Amino acid sequence: QGKYSEAEKELRASLDVYTTTLPTDHQYFAASEHLLGEVMLRTNRLRDAEPLLTGAMHRWQRTTAAPSRAARSASALGETLYRLGRIKEAEKYLVDAYKVLAHDEASTPEERIKARERITRFYTDRGQRDKLEALMLATNEPAAPPAQARQN
Repeated sequence: QGKYSEAEKELRASLDVYTTTLPTDHQYFAASEHLLGEVMLRTNRLRDAEPLLTGAMHRWQRTTAAPSRAARSASALGETLYRLGRIKEAEKYLVDAYKVLAHDEASTPEERIKARERITRFYTDRGQRDKLEALMLATNEPAAPPAQARQN
């Protein structure tokens, strides 16, 4: 809904509660950490987003959650790193996350769409459409048409 200030307040409160009531690798903890990282990303607080998304990704990996949980955090981390200018790191997270989300049946359509948008923007911005097309081929997804073709 775009109510980032309210979301941040609630997410920080949830993390405070989880810190004292749940094991550190609980999925609720990872979910709140991920969502707070997304809020930081959306409000352009990239330096704050990075540790939250990294933490969420690692926390998800230590749980019994579906791989798509860690992958959605990795995708957001990839966007964060890209916007921070850390291209090589960003590409790895964006590509790896997209591959997982494209094939994990536990991922939601929204998560797959978001990851696809992120990797498409990354390669399109960088003029690397060939890499995007290769990735889409490898994941059995059609590449989005170039921007000029979409406008026609």
